Amino acid sequence: MFESVARHQSFAKAADELYISRGAVGKHIANLEAYLGIQLFLRRDNRIALTEHAKVFLGSVSKALDIFRSSVEQVTSHSYAAPIRLRVLQRFPARWLNRRLLMLKDFSFQITLTTNSVAFVDFAKNDVDVAIEGGPNPSPATESFQFGAMEVLPVCHPALVNGHPPPVHPQDVAQYNLLCPTGHPDLENFWVKWGRSVGLDACFGKTCTYFDSLDGVADAAMQGLGIGIAARKFVEDDLAAGRLIAPLPCSLEIAMPYYIVTPKEATNPQVNAFVNWLRREISSP
Repeated sequence: MFESVARHQSFAKAADELYISRGAVGKHIANLEAYLGIQLFLRRDNRIALTEHAKVFLGSVSKALDIFRSSVEQVTSHSYAAPIRLRVLQRFPARWLNRRLLMLKDFSFQITLTTNSVAFVDFAKNDVDVAIEGGPNPSPATESFQFGAMEVLPVCHPALVNGHPPPVHPQDVAQYNLLCPTGHPDLENFWVKWGRSVGLDACFGKTCTYFDSLDGVADAAMQGLGIGIAARKFVEDDLAAGRLIAPLPCSLEIAMPYYIVTPKEATNPQVNAFVNWLRREISSP
């Protein structure tokens, strides 16, 4: 209020600017003068003038207000920055990703999410900041970060699988309908690799039902339609909630065929912050 009065050199104009009464302005200035123990304004008829003390005080107040305005601009421009445009391969586990993206309500950036079946993004032609793709982007203008190895294991309904109790021994899985992801050779070989890791060389293909994503496998397993093969990280919420169980203490580490792709030397701090956050989510135990 002092700054407004000093800038206008008028109680009336300050009152109009602040949408309060002239009397309230006068009372506030009187209280401020009493608190500081100095006179701020010389009152002459219907005019006021700043004292020397007021001129010094105004300089400090003006600097403080400038700092405050600058801080507000930084915060608001950060909060209302353009949303990060994320494009995700359609077969990527969307349920895991969507649950993590909900955490971003506590962050200052927002996400615009699209899916696409095209293998690789062209950042020069597509309105995309970050992509999750099914392989390393071949363009030299991009950088690709692989998700890395994850624990893969059988999962199923906690009570009934194809009308029977869950398996007890690894060899029991051959008696059930096996649920398998497709769309990438590494995904399609999950059951084969798991079987070899437990000493089972039988061909699982004869009893497999294929789904176009790991989400499809998990959903079918939760319905008791068979035993799914899954990456623990992508179904950890379902395991924790009891919607799925891991009936066998047998698992192995398999590299996931997914990559975070960004333009090389991306300079947008919001994009870099999001990518770092996503990499931490992927790498966390």
